[in-house]
Amino acid sequence: MPDSPNYENNELLVKFKPEVTKEEIKAITEGLNLEIVSEVSLPNCYLLKIRGNETIEEMVEILRNIKEVEYAEPNYIRQKTP
Repeated sequence: MPDSPNYENNELLVKFKPEVTKEEIKAITEGLNLEIVSEVSLPNCYLLKIRGNETIEEMVEILRNIKEVEYAEPNYIRQKTP
């Protein structure tokens, strides 16, 4: 069985800088064809789903180059250790 990625397919966690408004976040995500799945516990941090053909790696790189983004990363799967 091939190794599967250790993150959810087509899902990203993105934290926007504190001064970025919800309207700006909506405009950025819509412009990149990203769906806001939910807002997570940190302020301005969102679980996003890629609706286009970009890979996780491509979209992370795109988001990291946007000045309003504090960080972007795949939605890693957490596993219990024995």
